[in-house]
Amino acid sequence: MCAQPTYWHIHKQLGGPGHTVAIDETVVDNAQGRPVPAQWVFGGMDLHTGGFFLELVPRHDTATLVPITQRHVLPGTPIWSDEWGGTAYINLNGLGYIHETVNHSRHFMDPITGPAATPTT
Repeated sequence: MCAQPTYWHIHKQLGGPGHTVAIDETVVDNAQGRPVPAQWVFGGMDLHTGGFFLELVPRHDTATLVPITQRHVLPGTPIWSDEWGGTAYINLNGLGYIHETVNHSRHFMDPITGPAATPTT
C-alpha cells in the first residue's frame, strides 16, 4: 500500500450536538485476486453530514484507535461501533463520548432501538 498519506478526512472534527459518528476497522489483504500485504484501516463517518475520516493503522487496538477517535470526533458525540472492536473502544465513555455497539451475530440493526443498541462502559 502507499505510504503517504496515512489518513484522509473531510472535516477537522466530526460530531457534536445532534450528530452521531459510526466507526469501524477492517483489514485489506487482497485486491481482485492479487495478493497485497495486509493493512488495517480505521475510519468514521458523521451520519448527519457525511463527513468522514479514514486512516491506515498498524494495529486495531485501544492504544491505536482511541487517540485517532479523539483527534477526529468531538467529545460528547454519540459513537456507534460493532462489538467486534468493542474492546478496542472500551474507554470511549470515560473520555466523554456516548459509545453504543451493535452485536452483528444477533442483529445487523437492533429491531427496537436502531443500529447501535448496547451502551458500553
